[in-house]
Amino acid sequence: MEKKISQAVGILIVTGILGIVTTIIVYWCKGLINLNGINADQMQGFGGFIGGFIGTIFIIATTYLVYLTFVSQKKELEETREILRKQRFEGTFFTLLNVQDQIRNSVTFDGRKFICAVRGDPAPPAGLVSGFQFFQLAKEDFHAYFIAGPELVSPVITCRELNVLDRSTAPARNRPLDRIKYKWKRFFDVYNNQLSHYFRHLYYVISFVQETERDEILLQPDKETEIKARYMFYAGMIQAQMSPAELFLFFYNGLCFELVEPLIKKYKLVENLSIEDLADPGEHDELYGPNTLKSRWGISVEVEEDE
Repeated sequence: MEKKISQAVGILIVTGILGIVTTIIVYWCKGLINLNGINADQMQGFGGFIGGFIGTIFIIATTYLVYLTFVSQKKELEETREILRKQRFEGTFFTLLNVQDQIRNSVTFDGRKFICAVRGDPAPPAGLVSGFQFFQLAKEDFHAYFIAGPELVSPVITCRELNVLDRSTAPARNRPLDRIKYKWKRFFDVYNNQLSHYFRHLYYVISFVQETERDEILLQPDKETEIKARYMFYAGMIQAQMSPAELFLFFYNGLCFELVEPLIKKYKLVENLSIEDLADPGEHDELYGPNTLKSRWGISVEVEEDE
C-alpha cells in the first residue's frame, strides 16, 4: 500500500510540473506572456490556476513527504529502542553467565564424603575437591549410586535422612522416572550445600532468558520466529558453558523439579549430553522427549558439520 501511495504521489508531482509547463506554453503562444511585458490581468488568472489547482497537487505531495519523514523517524526510534533493549539484556545476561562460572569454580566438597566411598573402586581424592573436578566426581558418584542397592551408602555420610530412607528398596529400572526421583532426592540431600546454589542460579539465568523473550514477543508479535531463534541462541550459550558432568547432573535435576523441566525441553538444554553418558542409557534416553539426545558419534558429526 505504501509503495502504491508513493507511486501516486510521484504521478501527482509530475502532473503538477507538466501542468505548470503546459500553462506557461499556452500563455506564451497566446501572447499573454512575452519578453516585452506582462498582461497583469491575464497573469492574475495564471496565478490563480497555478495556486489553486497545481498548488493543491504540491500540497498533497508535500504532506505525504512529511508523513514519510515521520514514519522514517518513528522506525529509527523503534530500532534504537530495540538496540538498547538488546544491549541491556546482553549486559545482564553475560554478567549472570560470569556469576554462574564463579559459582562453579567456588564449589568445594570433602572428598571423603562421596556416597559410594565404600566401593571397591579406587578411593576418591582425600581433602577438598572443587570446580570441574567436583562435578566430574559428583557425576561418577551419582552414576554409581543410581545403579547400586542401599548397602552401598558410605558410613561416613552423616545425612540422617539418606541413611534411614535408603534402607528401603528403590523403584525398579522399568520405572525410570520414579527411580530417578527416589535416588536424586537422597543424592541431593548429601550434596545440597554444593548443588543447591549452583542449580538455583542456573534456573534464574534460564528464566531471565525466557521472560525477556516473552516480553519482546509481546512488543513485536510480527517478529516472533526471529525472536525465538535469537533467544534459543542465548540459551545455547548457557549449555555451551557447561561440562558433560554438569549436563549429566542438570539432566537428572531437571526431571525432579517441575519448573526446570519445561525450560530444559523448550531450549533443548541437554541435547549435547550423549546417550552413553546417562546412568541408564536404555531407560533414560527419551525422558525429555524422543530424539532429544544423540550418541557421542552423532554429536561429533554435528560439530564437524558446523565447522
